[in-house]
Amino acid sequence: FSKFLQKVRIEKACHMLANTHANVDNVASLVGYSDVKHFRVVFRRIVGKSPGEYRSMYHTNPSLKAD
Repeated sequence: FSKFLQKVRIEKACHMLANTHANVDNVASLVGYSDVKHFRVVFRRIVGKSPGEYRSMYHTNPSLKAD
């Protein structure tokens, strides 16, 4: 069950990273991780990129307004 829950949380985090400008700490908290360092480790293991690297694939225009 824990692997399933991690996958669901990371999928939600991917959606938030791609579609909002919420910082990584906030995203981690919103998807249920109280330890941001652990979130980053799990994210990289599942996605293959850090949250920042993942976000940069979607947010390449620095003039985008924050949500």
